[in-house]
Amino acid sequence: MAITPSRLAVLRSVLLSGVIFLVSVTASLAATREVSLLVPDPLDSKGEPAPIPKDKQRMLDYIAREADVHFEVQRYPWKRILLLAEQGDGLVFGISKTRDRERMFHFSRPLYANYVWLVTRKDARFDYKGISDLKGRSVGVVAGAHYGDNFDEQKGKLFRVESDINSMLARFNKLINRRMDVMVIQDPGSDARDLEERINRYFSKHLAAEGQPVVEFSVLAKPLLVDDIHFAIRADKDDGLIQKIDAAIVKGKKQGIVVLDLPKTGKQ
Repeated sequence: MAITPSRLAVLRSVLLSGVIFLVSVTASLAATREVSLLVPDPLDSKGEPAPIPKDKQRMLDYIAREADVHFEVQRYPWKRILLLAEQGDGLVFGISKTRDRERMFHFSRPLYANYVWLVTRKDARFDYKGISDLKGRSVGVVAGAHYGDNFDEQKGKLFRVESDINSMLARFNKLINRRMDVMVIQDPGSDARDLEERINRYFSKHLAAEGQPVVEFSVLAKPLLVDDIHFAIRADKDDGLIQKIDAAIVKGKKQGIVVLDLPKTGKQ
């Protein structure tokens, strides 16, 4: 069949549209920036890195789309994350502010709040009203984690710290065996009794399965603090990334997509 001038014109138009589309897609992909995202890797009961919770992954995916970046997730222990971030080797997810960190990093708007709770064996429970009630006690913490400037200033003075890897099971075993008096844990929930029930339900099953005596735990009624959680990058490496992330957070909260932020009582 002969190609008439009109058909040739249509063919040229289709080919041109295809070329424009490919150029557009290629340009779009080229514009999407790769960002190394440093994410903590808490260990599960088997000692393996726990997966990122689905609600947090959904939030990260949304922010990446809105900020026109692709997050290349890298998971490390918290101390390694802080070292890499200080060297300017990535964007941190899940970091809280301190006076020292604010001198080095640019922080995003808060994404959500973590409640920082104190957990004891039930037979060693004590009333906690403020930091002075930790006097003379050994307090279990995650190595490299921050629990407020006041806490950091008093550790090694008012109380001792027992630093561990971010494995909930290993840390609770130390509490069971009285290698620490009280343990610090972070949880998005604001209800101490609900957390206490969840902890005891999980560890009752675990200890029974291991053939060990069941030990009950108490979550002290007042949180150590309520900690705002952010993205952060070394200040001299921020070329506008934090501004884009902030815009995505604001938009996501308005649309109900970034919804991990919880009612807060303020830092303690």
